[in-house]
Amino acid sequence: MVVALPTFTERLRLEPIGASHVDDIAAMLADPQVAATMAGVPDRAWTEERTLVHAQRWSTDGFGLWAAYSREDNGFVGRGWPRSSPSRSPSTRRRSRSCAGSA
Repeated sequence: MVVALPTFTERLRLEPIGASHVDDIAAMLADPQVAATMAGVPDRAWTEERTLVHAQRWSTDGFGLWAAYSREDNGFVGRGWPRSSPSRSPSTRRRSRSCAGSA
């Protein structure tokens, strides 16, 4: 099992994503500007399930998504991951998930 500690940059604190980040991620995904780039706002169950899947990757793969927080005010900034290829852009990958209000 790999245990990743928080990592710091000049402006950010990066934490390996886990169950403690669900509320912040759910709020981010519910933001109208974020939802406009997706297929709507995902329901809470989807957000919890996907967050735990990403958290498990730290154990199985040794890397995964990071939750990013401002070092200035500790506010949630977003989530991210290292990318090895630009070919999986948001416009080319398919999303299948349950979204509130979708048909």
